[in-house]
Amino acid sequence: MNRTYILLLMLIPALLATSCEFFIEETASTPEARMEAFVSDVNAERWGSMWRHFHPDSEYYDATTFYTNNNAIRDIFEEHLLLTGLYVSTQTATCRSEITMVEFQFTLVEYEPDNFKIRYINKSEQVFRSEH
Repeated sequence: MNRTYILLLMLIPALLATSCEFFIEETASTPEARMEAFVSDVNAERWGSMWRHFHPDSEYYDATTFYTNNNAIRDIFEEHLLLTGLYVSTQTATCRSEITMVEFQFTLVEYEPDNFKIRYINKSEQVFRSEH
């Protein structure tokens, strides 16, 4: 077998194991799909892939800030992990922090045909109390 093919066969599993972020889908055909992917990335703390979820006109889109210590999305969500209770209605979504019980509301827009992106995030300071 050609030596190049052997090296490629050895390289592919290494890439898959170490660079899964490279293969994250950038398109989401529904607001539900976008929000499920976003919540999954936040809960897994994949901060470097957050730009993929945001509309270019969003204040959170600046790709250069997503790879620094000043990561806007990490600053918003890091203390509120894990996100739960995802609810999507048309192009609006809500979820809340499992620990701090702060609620987040998202507005999504269709960036391209069959590709929804997050345009706005609003954070509610309201604290939810459990009913006993």
